[in-house]
Amino acid sequence: MFDVHKGVLAVPVVPCSRSPRPVRVEVVDGSERRLVTVTTGLFDDRGLVEVSSPGLREGMSVEVPRS
Repeated sequence: MFDVHKGVLAVPVVPCSRSPRPVRVEVVDGSERRLVTVTTGLFDDRGLVEVSSPGLREGMSVEVPRS
């Protein structure tokens, strides 16, 4: 059996895995970039991780580094 969380924000694992602790993602807003500390939740098999933060909301763009 596996857990399912609905209605959550999810980002690619890559930005989270390259971040030192605490986990942060880089949010892009026009020409501005800022780091937002997030709490991670469930990981899925498509390479996404559930994230939450008071500084993060649906529709924000998250920078994903090139591999």
